[in-house]
Amino acid sequence: MLSEFSYSPTPEILDWLALGRLGDRLNRSIRLWVLLKYFYGKPNNLPAELPKYFTYIDFRKYFFRQNIN
Repeated sequence: MLSEFSYSPTPEILDWLALGRLGDRLNRSIRLWVLLKYFYGKPNNLPAELPKYFTYIDFRKYFFRQNIN
């Protein structure tokens, strides 16, 4: 049975991904969330929205948009 990663990038989820050190590991937790969402999330158009090599600014545009899945 495959699990689906359907969590929004809330501070609690990002803190969990940062192993309780969100202040020190924000970039790492965001990258992990993107990877989990990409591999285990609902089919979406994330690869089309982010370039192959994306920066924090690119991700921020995706992260703070109105209709995040």
